[in-house]
Amino acid sequence: MVRRGEVRLDDSVDQYLPSSLRIPERGGRKISLLDLATHTSGLPGLPANIHPKNMSNPYADYTEDMNRTIVWHGGGTGGYRALIAFDPGKQIGVVVLTNFASGADEIGFHLLDPTLPLH
Repeated sequence: MVRRGEVRLDDSVDQYLPSSLRIPERGGRKISLLDLATHTSGLPGLPANIHPKNMSNPYADYTEDMNRTIVWHGGGTGGYRALIAFDPGKQIGVVVLTNFASGADEIGFHLLDPTLPLH
């Protein structure tokens, strides 16, 4: 496609994706096709919410519903933890308060998406 002049390696990836997707920036600049081609985009190898049944084809059971934004904030002090999270697409939110030093994030994300495991 580059040789045919259809795309340029310095084109940003957001030019070729739906405008509804929020593409992260890397180092203050947009991720380019070259970044993707050379695996230097800074994007993780797999999305954080993917738990593939078959690692040789990890996206086989990945659905569009799994690709969504969750707005959240969490923190803790003195052995207590808190999380507030909201899924704008589903219009649901959670607030989790614990008297443990860990667990609020995992519980909150599981409440928003029961397919995410509790450990």
